[in-house]
Amino acid sequence: EFALKFNQTVLKESERFINEMSHRIARDQLAFAETEMEKARQRLDASKAELLSYQDNNNVLDPQAQAQAASTLVNTLMGQKIQMEADLRNLLTYLREDAPQVVSARNAIQSLQAQIDEEKSKITAPQGDKLNRMAVDFEEIKSKVEFNTELYKLTLTSIEKTRVEAARKLKVLS
Repeated sequence: EFALKFNQTVLKESERFINEMSHRIARDQLAFAETEMEKARQRLDASKAELLSYQDNNNVLDPQAQAQAASTLVNTLMGQKIQMEADLRNLLTYLREDAPQVVSARNAIQSLQAQIDEEKSKITAPQGDKLNRMAVDFEEIKSKVEFNTELYKLTLTSIEKTRVEAARKLKVLS
């Protein structure tokens, strides 16, 4: 009878010990997952702040879109210039070089060319504040935000799986 009680006591203590160890492991896993989630959230917040700061400092929402819009504008202006040059050639078929309409058409073409040159310089130039350089920098920062967003989502999934697994273990061992 003593041996039976002794074995039952040892068995109960063993079960209690195993349950306590399992609970501790589950709590530790959950705490680790929550810590990783918090780190991921902080990285995400930091990358979002970096993106907003870049936009504020450069006074630009999306340099890629602005560069595309500027390129479209340049193409439109070049199309207008081609049309104006064709009109000038037409004028020269029946007017002299010094006729007011010819002079006016040449001046308009020169003004349009100056505007084209100015718009092109906004898109690409050696200085660091041009749209092409800004677009590359912006895409790099935006990629960080996207990466950190995905990382944060993964940590949320991981923490939920850890919670479910911990609850399952508690039920099995109880």
